Amino acid sequence: MNVVDGLYPEGVALVFGGSGGVGSAICAELASKGVNVVSTYNSNVSRATEMAEEIRASGGSIDIAKL
Repeated sequence: MNVVDGLYPEGVALVFGGSGGVGSAICAELASKGVNVVSTYNSNVSRATEMAEEIRASGGSIDIAKL
């Protein structure tokens, strides 16, 4: 099991503010461990979309949602 050693047993994590510097790093790390990530953003849809595309291109699973 590589979903962060059972920390996320369902394999899903919600990251608030995931398009920012620290948030995007958290999203990328979780996705690289096999976690399905849902990331929120407030106003910068272009950065959120870019971050999600980068994660998907590296094989990760992520969805974005505006708060």
